[in-house]
Amino acid sequence: MADTYIEAGTEATWDHGVSDHVDVDLSPFGAAYLKFDLRGVTMPITRALLTLHCTNPSVDGGTVYPVTDSSWVEGVKNGLDSGSANGPGLKWTEVDTNRDGKVCAGGDTSPYVPDCARPIAALGRVASGQDTTVDVAAALQAGPGVYTLAIKNNNSDGATYASRQHPTVAWRPRLQLQVGPWQ
Repeated sequence: MADTYIEAGTEATWDHGVSDHVDVDLSPFGAAYLKFDLRGVTMPITRALLTLHCTNPSVDGGTVYPVTDSSWVEGVKNGLDSGSANGPGLKWTEVDTNRDGKVCAGGDTSPYVPDCARPIAALGRVASGQDTTVDVAAALQAGPGVYTLAIKNNNSDGATYASRQHPTVAWRPRLQLQVGPWQ
């Protein structure tokens, strides 16, 4: 239902909400956010396959982490230039509240900080033009609701993925669910 990315440095106050891509990078630090509306899912999720289409390769496509609060706003800016500053979408400055240039390290009080103590899936090496699929079911076990997944990597050779605004529909992020009866 929404996606964006946040980036440190000169884009720390930028809204990337309608960008056609999301970035994950170590320098400058960037993290992608994906929000899924699963309020209509009334059975336990046994498998949840997240598929991302890579448009910029990396030796580290990132690791997926849960985010406990999904009230963040996707935004209305494309993040292409300084005209995206101070838009309504989620921004780096809203997550890195202690201003240490990192998220996941202690001290940030934002509800949008990824839970880095709970890595869900590693994307590994990603190649441009290829889809990468990982099972994220472990992050979606709290019953019906809205869920956010964050992706960050540990390499300055960042990865880029098509976002839900990408003009090629087949490249947009997909979440395929398999559900089963309560046991």
